[in-house]
Amino acid sequence: MSNRFRDSVSFLDPKFGTGAHNSQYAGMPVGVELWDKWYGVDYNQYISLGGTAMLPGATTDPGLSWTDTPVSIGVGTSAYTFSDDITPPRLIATSAANDNDGIQAQWTDPGGTGEIFSLIAGKKIYFSCEFLISDAADLITTVEQVDVFYGLAVTITTAIAGCADYIGFYKADGSGVVNFVAGKNSTTFGDQLVVPTGVTLVAADAGTAAANLNSFAFVMDGTDKAVIYANGEQVATTSSLTQFPDDVQMCPTMAMLNGEAVVKIVHTTKFCALAER
Repeated sequence: MSNRFRDSVSFLDPKFGTGAHNSQYAGMPVGVELWDKWYGVDYNQYISLGGTAMLPGATTDPGLSWTDTPVSIGVGTSAYTFSDDITPPRLIATSAANDNDGIQAQWTDPGGTGEIFSLIAGKKIYFSCEFLISDAADLITTVEQVDVFYGLAVTITTAIAGCADYIGFYKADGSGVVNFVAGKNSTTFGDQLVVPTGVTLVAADAGTAAANLNSFAFVMDGTDKAVIYANGEQVATTSSLTQFPDDVQMCPTMAMLNGEAVVKIVHTTKFCALAER
């Protein structure tokens, strides 16, 4: 059946009224139980809807719940826009044309209460993202000369320059390698727990075509274990008693920082962070 969603909608069995002890979710669309038992931030719907009110840092919700911080070293201002003619829809971060220009967004909520994600024993956290990198040339330097981070982090306006507590996916300036990273009382992304995802971006991954998108996800199981996924496949499981930030609250975070004096563009097509109640 056609619908307004990107993928087809399926339903849980059994149907309503077919048994005396059915779950309250019987017959409901798959996903209703998830939303009822988990809370969090799913930006995917806003990417699909587009519009200035959805942009991080907008003056009205839902964009007002996000704090965006442009970094501009010289002339020009880095900014977010939405696509209106690309499939799938996407949030587009465009840097100014200076080295170390960039932009980041954190879901902070208008009241500054966006740090709602905590590592809790016996509870799970799910995070996923999908993105690509582009510039005018779309060469190997396109994907290498930019820092990119997607995940959870403490509230900070300079996440890539230095972040104390975080969990997520990081691609460092000067490399195409995307790693899962975590840090507790850290100084910067990747200085503590680093786990390869198996994805290394190359020149063929540059450009705005949907085929160049790569997706990543992790599931935190309690306070010390993570299961890591890349492009839909489980690639690693990692544990640490000291390097996961289990003593802070964090908020969903996306950030990019230019590594050369050329405009860099990062397209985000999925961004979702959920925590078990």
